[in-house]
Amino acid sequence: MSLKLRDNQRKAINISVENGFESGVHFHATGTGKSWIALELILRYLEINGKGNIIWLCEQKSILREQFNSETLRRKGYSEIMKKFMVLNYTEKKPSKWYEYVNNASFWGKPILVIINRSFLVSKQKYEKLKLKINLIIHDECHSIRNKSTQEFYKFMGRKLKPSCIGFSATPNLLYEPFKKVLSSYTIYDAFCDNIILPPKIIWAKCEFKLRDIDFIRICQSEIGLLPYKKIIVWCGIIKKCYELSELWKENFKDYLVEVDTSKDDNKGFERYAVRKEKAILFCAGKHREGSDILNLDCCIFLDKVENRNPQTFVQSMGRVLRVDSEGKKKYGLIMDFKAKSCIKLCDRMNQYLNCNKVFPWKYYYNFKKIHDRKLLIHY
Repeated sequence: MSLKLRDNQRKAINISVENGFESGVHFHATGTGKSWIALELILRYLEINGKGNIIWLCEQKSILREQFNSETLRRKGYSEIMKKFMVLNYTEKKPSKWYEYVNNASFWGKPILVIINRSFLVSKQKYEKLKLKINLIIHDECHSIRNKSTQEFYKFMGRKLKPSCIGFSATPNLLYEPFKKVLSSYTIYDAFCDNIILPPKIIWAKCEFKLRDIDFIRICQSEIGLLPYKKIIVWCGIIKKCYELSELWKENFKDYLVEVDTSKDDNKGFERYAVRKEKAILFCAGKHREGSDILNLDCCIFLDKVENRNPQTFVQSMGRVLRVDSEGKKKYGLIMDFKAKSCIKLCDRMNQYLNCNKVFPWKYYYNFKKIHDRKLLIHY
């Protein structure tokens, strides 16, 4: 077992090993190293059983690319995975008969590791043509089990191939097999107490008049100015609004890199943004709300005007900014959600994922600002 692992990771690994890789979910907060646990588990499975074919799936191709980048594996100390397994990586090349490559891969005399995003895996139910025995499924961000096509995949696997299925999520959905059982838990509150992630600072605004786009910019400017990196992601809800707002923000953040990343783009904008160390703003409709580990990200802003936000979406999105930076400059992660009705509504979004044993972890205060010579109440 890697010497770099923390106690929460070691405990999770030991639980899965000791219970024979029983199906269930490791419920660990964003930024606490779930992928390290998963990487260790596939090696431990191979070590204990001497063989084993594994599927590693996730919702986002970008997450899989990052996890199985050769430099990422080397840095984490898991380069041996690429040597011990016959790796079939479907994050880039997507052959229509991918299952045939899997079925024939045993020719190489190695256990198989299939790396695949969920939508490609379940497309047209081609997984039903799998003949090779699958021993273990690692499902990163396994809250996608709520998707009907994903449920059908697991029903088929349970009937035919009967693999162990181990999921990882900061916001698990415990309604569906094989992820009804929590194998281990390490919440946002636990991680904050252990200084593994940063505390969130959540801001929303209340006023008696309608705020214009330029008003939101004025509010954001004063808060962003306090951040060490000023690296920001903005969720706008719709693609059209991403482009509109990005142009307006460029005019008001002249020394910032401002990029857009949507399904209509070639991803070059995100690549430029991702490597920028500071003063960068990325506009998205809904991308990068889970899994993405963005360098020095210290602020996220919801401008999608959603009033009753899904708690799972909110916590996953918020987790992007709570990661500790390598230089130790960040003191908190800033989350700005301008449509929240009250502090109680915000707390309600968080509480089901905190599990802080009757401790109330929030501090609340407010401040007045003036816009158009009228008072605006800013809540923290």
